[in-house]
Amino acid sequence: MIYLEALKKILIEAGEILIELQNNIKSEIKSDNTWLTDADLKIEEFLKLELSRIEPKATFLGEESQDAESCLMWVVDPIDGTKAYKQGLEDYAIAVSLVKEDSPIMGVVYRPAQEQLFFC
Repeated sequence: MIYLEALKKILIEAGEILIELQNNIKSEIKSDNTWLTDADLKIEEFLKLELSRIEPKATFLGEESQDAESCLMWVVDPIDGTKAYKQGLEDYAIAVSLVKEDSPIMGVVYRPAQEQLFFC
Protein backbone atom coordinates (compact mmCIF):
# COMPACT_ATOMS: atom_id res chain seq x y z
CA MET A 1 0.00 0.00 0.00
CA ILE A 2 2.72 2.39 -1.01
CA TYR A 3 0.19 4.89 -2.34
CA LEU A 4 -2.09 5.02 0.69
CA GLU A 5 -0.70 8.04 2.52
CA ALA A 6 -0.60 10.17 -0.63
CA LEU A 7 -4.08 9.00 -1.58
CA LYS A 8 -5.48 9.90 1.85
CA LYS A 9 -4.25 13.49 1.46
CA ILE A 10 -5.69 13.76 -2.04
CA LEU A 11 -9.10 12.44 -0.97
CA ILE A 12 -9.27 14.72 2.05
CA GLU A 13 -8.52 17.71 -0.18
CA ALA A 14 -11.12 16.54 -2.72
CA GLY A 15 -13.61 16.18 0.14
CA GLU A 16 -12.98 19.74 1.28
CA ILE A 17 -13.65 20.93 -2.27
CA LEU A 18 -16.91 18.95 -2.41
CA ILE A 19 -18.14 20.36 0.88
CA GLU A 20 -17.39 23.89 -0.33
CA LEU A 21 -19.14 23.33 -3.68
CA GLN A 22 -22.26 21.71 -2.23
CA ASN A 23 -24.04 25.01 -1.56
CA ASN A 24 -23.94 26.15 -5.18
CA ILE A 25 -24.44 23.18 -7.51
CA LYS A 26 -25.27 23.19 -11.19
CA SER A 27 -26.66 19.88 -12.42
CA GLU A 28 -28.25 18.05 -15.29
CA ILE A 29 -29.65 14.61 -16.00
CA LYS A 30 -27.45 12.44 -18.25
CA SER A 31 -28.74 10.19 -21.02
CA ASP A 32 -28.65 7.21 -18.64
CA ASN A 33 -31.07 9.06 -16.30
CA THR A 34 -28.46 9.75 -13.60
CA TRP A 35 -27.41 13.12 -12.25
CA LEU A 36 -24.25 14.97 -13.26
CA THR A 37 -23.11 18.02 -11.32
CA ASP A 38 -20.36 20.51 -11.97
CA ALA A 39 -18.80 19.14 -8.77
CA ASP A 40 -18.54 15.66 -10.35
CA LEU A 41 -16.55 17.15 -13.21
CA LYS A 42 -14.33 19.32 -10.99
CA ILE A 43 -13.49 16.50 -8.59
CA GLU A 44 -12.85 14.03 -11.41
CA GLU A 45 -10.43 16.45 -13.07
CA PHE A 46 -8.75 17.18 -9.71
CA LEU A 47 -8.33 13.46 -9.02
CA LYS A 48 -7.02 12.75 -12.51
CA LEU A 49 -4.29 15.36 -12.06
CA GLU A 50 -3.35 14.39 -8.49
CA LEU A 51 -3.39 10.62 -9.10
CA SER A 52 -1.11 11.05 -12.12
CA ARG A 53 1.41 12.65 -9.78
CA ILE A 54 1.56 9.65 -7.45
CA GLU A 55 1.59 7.05 -10.25
CA PRO A 56 2.36 8.56 -13.66
CA LYS A 57 2.33 5.17 -15.41
CA ALA A 58 -1.32 4.52 -14.54
CA THR A 59 -4.11 5.57 -16.87
CA PHE A 60 -7.44 6.93 -15.64
CA LEU A 61 -11.01 5.65 -15.83
CA GLY A 62 -13.53 8.05 -14.37
CA GLU A 63 -17.29 8.20 -14.44
CA GLU A 64 -17.14 11.01 -17.00
CA SER A 65 -13.79 10.43 -18.76
CA GLN A 66 -11.44 7.65 -19.76
CA ASP A 67 -7.86 7.37 -20.98
CA ALA A 68 -6.72 4.52 -23.17
CA GLU A 69 -6.72 1.25 -21.25
CA SER A 70 -3.47 -0.03 -19.82
CA CYS A 71 -2.31 -2.73 -17.44
CA LEU A 72 -2.29 -0.18 -14.57
CA MET A 73 -5.35 2.04 -14.13
CA TRP A 74 -6.96 4.33 -11.58
CA VAL A 75 -10.72 3.74 -11.45
CA VAL A 76 -12.64 6.65 -9.92
CA ASP A 77 -16.16 7.62 -8.93
CA PRO A 78 -15.81 11.32 -8.03
CA ILE A 79 -19.14 11.41 -6.19
CA ASP A 80 -20.75 8.12 -5.29
CA GLY A 81 -24.21 9.32 -4.30
CA THR A 82 -24.54 12.33 -6.60
CA LYS A 83 -28.29 12.55 -6.04
CA ALA A 84 -27.85 12.82 -2.25
CA TYR A 85 -24.98 15.29 -2.71
CA LYS A 86 -27.13 17.41 -5.03
CA GLN A 87 -29.93 17.46 -2.43
CA GLY A 88 -27.55 18.77 0.23
CA LEU A 89 -27.41 15.48 2.13
CA GLU A 90 -24.25 13.98 3.62
CA ASP A 91 -24.64 10.45 2.25
CA TYR A 92 -22.04 10.54 -0.53
CA ALA A 93 -18.44 9.43 -0.97
CA ILE A 94 -15.41 9.57 -3.24
CA ALA A 95 -14.23 6.16 -4.44
CA VAL A 96 -10.80 5.40 -5.93
CA SER A 97 -9.18 2.10 -6.78
CA LEU A 98 -5.96 1.09 -8.47
CA VAL A 99 -6.26 -1.88 -10.81
CA LYS A 100 -3.39 -3.85 -12.32
CA GLU A 101 -4.13 -6.28 -15.13
CA ASP A 102 -7.85 -6.46 -14.21
CA SER A 103 -7.12 -7.19 -10.53
CA PRO A 104 -7.60 -4.57 -7.83
CA ILE A 105 -4.46 -3.59 -5.93
CA MET A 106 -6.17 -1.24 -3.52
CA GLY A 107 -9.41 0.63 -2.98
CA VAL A 108 -10.18 3.71 -0.92
CA VAL A 109 -13.53 5.31 -0.10
CA TYR A 110 -13.77 8.67 1.64
CA ARG A 111 -16.97 10.14 3.10
CA PRO A 112 -16.13 13.85 3.45
CA ALA A 113 -19.09 14.94 5.58
CA GLN A 114 -18.29 12.27 8.18
CA GLU A 115 -14.51 12.43 7.69
CA GLN A 116 -14.52 8.61 7.33
CA LEU A 117 -11.87 6.83 5.27
CA PHE A 118 -12.12 3.16 4.35
CA PHE A 119 -9.43 1.25 2.48
CA CYS A 120 -8.39 -2.23 1.54
